[in-house]
Amino acid sequence: MNQGWIKLHRSLLGHDLWLSEPFTRGQAWVDLLMLANHQDGFIRVKGRRVPIKRGQVGYSQTTLAQRWQWSRKKVSNFLKELRNEEQQIELDTSSATTIVTIRNYDRYQQTDLLQEPQKSSGRTTEELQKNTNKNEKNDNKNHLALNIPFLDFWNAYGKQWGNKSNAEKLWSELTDTERTKAMEHIPSYKEETPGIKYRQNPERYLKEKTWENTSLREVRTSSRRPKLKLDEW
Repeated sequence: MNQGWIKLHRSLLGHDLWLSEPFTRGQAWVDLLMLANHQDGFIRVKGRRVPIKRGQVGYSQTTLAQRWQWSRKKVSNFLKELRNEEQQIELDTSSATTIVTIRNYDRYQQTDLLQEPQKSSGRTTEELQKNTNKNEKNDNKNHLALNIPFLDFWNAYGKQWGNKSNAEKLWSELTDTERTKAMEHIPSYKEETPGIKYRQNPERYLKEKTWENTSLREVRTSSRRPKLKLDEW
């Protein structure tokens, strides 16, 4: 039962079944594996560019606490246990955010098709590998054209409410520059609206291109009714 592999699609990261309840410790560990970058990239924290390498997770402990529905202290203790006792990760808290490095990350990305060909299927290992590669290309062909994948935005935004399919369509329709500006804007937007219920749903955020507003306070102010002056009564 403990041999072999299964594949988990990263779309699970935003699924209601995955996020609806406080995480278990095992779920939090799997979440880190799926949140880890599959290739080198970067994030921006308060305008500062922070490199994130393959196998690293660039999420603050506060963000993980919100995502896992844990206390900040519980997240800190869990990460320290993974580092010190389980020796599964490395922690870097010296930058603008916490960077979690998954040790032996490539182990979790290997395929057992070469080791365990499915003889009952009547196909060779080579055929299985070709089909796997073909399926991966078909699955990712739309995402490869984007300079920033939709899931990077979806996970960074932090409020995974509303119609995800519509949000993904809107994201694909943005220009590369707009996607970059949106990602650069998210940290300051979240800082201005720490209460997640006051933040726009992702679909509205993309549709209105909120990052183009010069002031977040103007966005909130414009949605309120104007107050009447005393001399207007």
